[in-house]
Amino acid sequence: MTKNSKTNSKNSRALSRRANSAARRPSSRAARVPRSSLGRRGPLDAHGLALARLLKDPCHAELAEPIYMSTGTGYLTRCVLDKSFTDDSGVVFVNPASWGLAGANCGLGYATSTGAGNSIGGVAWYNGPGAVFLTSVAAEVRPVAACITTYYAGTESLRAGSVAQAQVDAAQASLVLNSGATPDSLGPFFATEDRTPGTSLETRWAPGAQDGDWGNSTTSYWTGGHGAVGVLWRSLGGQAIKFRVTVVYEWKPTQAEGLQNEPARGSKSANTIDQVVGFLAGQDPMWGLSRPGAAMTSVGGDLIGAMGRLALPVARNFALRAATGLLTL
Repeated sequence: MTKNSKTNSKNSRALSRRANSAARRPSSRAARVPRSSLGRRGPLDAHGLALARLLKDPCHAELAEPIYMSTGTGYLTRCVLDKSFTDDSGVVFVNPASWGLAGANCGLGYATSTGAGNSIGGVAWYNGPGAVFLTSVAAEVRPVAACITTYYAGTESLRAGSVAQAQVDAAQASLVLNSGATPDSLGPFFATEDRTPGTSLETRWAPGAQDGDWGNSTTSYWTGGHGAVGVLWRSLGGQAIKFRVTVVYEWKPTQAEGLQNEPARGSKSANTIDQVVGFLAGQDPMWGLSRPGAAMTSVGGDLIGAMGRLALPVARNFALRAATGLLTL
């Protein structure tokens, strides 16, 4: 066999090996599948994400239009109410769909007790946020987002007791308020319980199936299909507890207000309200109920991470100065 024939044989064997290897290995170009625009954007469109941010932070997030199926368009307003108690124990619920001023038409219901083991008294009603304003200017109203922020307002050295939170149907809230039960027996009904907070707790509202319907001020909506949020406090020993209730409303003006009644546009979002709530629940099943322990863990973890990032350049600087003789002890 000549020298050239040996070289040609080697080259052909090398080409054959490369061809076989390429056949066994899938092409990276062929395996690359283009991502859809929905995959890059996520499960919610821009309007759905804006509403999700508002539901997660009703107190401070930018106001966003709801994406209910019911037609009609109104004006968005954020309303705030402060309510304090010095009773030893009690329960408070907020139902933003009930925005009237009379009795059970009111948006806030509460019942208190002289002790965690004593029965709560008869339910009392209080005006919800913006009730006076809305009854004077609005023909129809529906809630968009809401929350109860709970503060301990007593003496720190006497801080005692516990606070529990619930995100429920308004009909369930009404049953609790009218139950005459003891706060201790109501405890298991609530989804969370923590020591009375040194800072605050935020209990966020989730819309029910009928909260997209426009409502008036003369009807009670403490019924099924409307969402409510509640807080149970126990054994505060006479110290004060404060609730800041925040509700974002969409409302249509009466004829006398001189405001244009916007024509029906429907939702700007391709998402449904269930998809928005499901998105929040997918991120955190307890998205509506703040937990001090979890919050402190997160803050602590962030702090530790930040300290770790700071420690590395400091250590490098220390070693460099020691090696170059610039470090003086």
